[in-house]
Amino acid sequence: MAGHLLLVVLMYSFSEKKAQAHLPPILTVNPAVITETETVTLNCQPPSSVSVSQCYFHIERGKPGKVFSCLKNLTGTELLEMTHQSSPAEVKVTCFYLYGSSSPDSDVSSIIIRTSLPPPALTVNPAVITETETVTLNCQPPSSVSVSQCYFHLERGKPGKVFSCLKTLTGTELLEMTHQSSPAEVKVTCFYLYGSSSPDSDVSSVIIRTSLPPKLTVNPAVINDTDSVTLNCQTPSSVSVSQCHFYILSGGTAKVLSCLQTLTATELLEMAHQSSPARIQVTCLYTVQIGEFNYPSPHSDTSSITIHSYKPQMTLQHFDGDHVLFTCSLSGPADHDTKCNLYFGEASCSVLTRNISGKRTSKNQSFCQFTVTIDILLRLLRSVQQSDASCDYTLGSDPNSLSPRSDRYSLTDIVEKESSVTQTVTTSLMTTGLTVSTPCASTTVTPVTSGSAVSTPSITSRFISTSVKPAPDTSMTALNPGSGNEATGWSVSTAGTKEVSIPATPQETASAGIWRFVAVVAGCGVTVGVVVLVSAMLCKRRTEKSVSKRPKTIITGLLDGFDETYSIVTYECFSE
Repeated sequence: MAGHLLLVVLMYSFSEKKAQAHLPPILTVNPAVITETETVTLNCQPPSSVSVSQCYFHIERGKPGKVFSCLKNLTGTELLEMTHQSSPAEVKVTCFYLYGSSSPDSDVSSIIIRTSLPPPALTVNPAVITETETVTLNCQPPSSVSVSQCYFHLERGKPGKVFSCLKTLTGTELLEMTHQSSPAEVKVTCFYLYGSSSPDSDVSSVIIRTSLPPKLTVNPAVINDTDSVTLNCQTPSSVSVSQCHFYILSGGTAKVLSCLQTLTATELLEMAHQSSPARIQVTCLYTVQIGEFNYPSPHSDTSSITIHSYKPQMTLQHFDGDHVLFTCSLSGPADHDTKCNLYFGEASCSVLTRNISGKRTSKNQSFCQFTVTIDILLRLLRSVQQSDASCDYTLGSDPNSLSPRSDRYSLTDIVEKESSVTQTVTTSLMTTGLTVSTPCASTTVTPVTSGSAVSTPSITSRFISTSVKPAPDTSMTALNPGSGNEATGWSVSTAGTKEVSIPATPQETASAGIWRFVAVVAGCGVTVGVVVLVSAMLCKRRTEKSVSKRPKTIITGLLDGFDETYSIVTYECFSE
């Protein structure tokens, strides 16, 4: 009886194993598409109640199953060798296991082994752009492959964008595709289809930098060589800035500083490789960190800083009875566009302006020179009721670069020595015509006759060019101012033409102590250029002294007469 029971138990156990063996395994392949050099994982999964260490894979029909572990990795090349195929090819696989007996086969799974296409080469040009600039994406398949379209991955996890293999995009378009805002980094890869999909290219980055430049301010814009200046590179509030860079244009120097920086004049001069006086031009930019690198913004507008040696020096040479040569010396070399201004007394406007000389003093100083005849000098000093001269200079045409004035040079000795001499010049010329050219349209001369109401011309141009050609039939006569309330001036008359009279101002009377002098000089048969310099600007100096409403002083006379060229200067100015 006991033996019969044991037989029943053994038969039941064998039947259970046989039943479990009838359950097929589940086969998965990952990935389903590979190249020859890539690998696929074959996973033959028996039922959970079955414990086996090996599985059998049918990789080629009609051939015995390959015994592997139930989880097996094979390359595309190994699969092709097993099936005696070449790429591209499809390899069909099933598997089974042994558990008492052989299980049924799994479902069939296919592995596609594609041709080992080389990846394309991707270039981006330029690699750094702004939102409004463009970048060219060039996805270059191998020369043996002919395709018209390529696929670009601009954002990981998203399907590739289908473009022509040579595609141009703006920074704005790239930002929209990747849902970013500038500054940003866009990483790009590409691939192509040629029977199958090629591998991806290497990753290329396009940096989209901000298009917003900083704003540079300098305070103050004019300093002495012992002073300091504050540079403020103001960056947009919407941008996270890493650093600011200041560029000295003349010296080609770049310096990394904080965006708000104070520098001494000495430091600026060293950066610009200059010495005072100097005009230093500065720009700035900022950088933004994107990834591992810092990328620059556009440059700011250029700002100028003028550095003066404290003030120029006035000297002179007196040529008795003839003229005085004034020299305005700067502390060192200066740019070729530097200009000097000559003043008498505390007058707010200069009498003459001269360009810097190309020569240097024995101390390597730049200088300007002014020649003023004794006659005009005395009249100018009487007009301002003072006996001294001074000078200043500007670096170029920038009025903000005006230097302090030199110490005032006393002319008392010259006035005392020359005041006893009275010079009167009256010259008649025989001319065929008189041409007056006024370069500024706002310069107005209104013809008047004696006794009529007088209106002072509005003169904004400082120079009126007059050309005189001598001939035997006509004359130009210098007239002396009248007395009392009669309005008089000087006139030019030509044969067959009307007389044009330039009136004197109502204040120009003997009782007011106003001086006026007209001199016209010419040689026979010579064309004489006459330059009329009108100093009518009420130019306030930095002392901010109020200008008193004293009557105008008008001095007209001969300056800088050399050889056959003469100047008639008209000097109008208020005293401070």
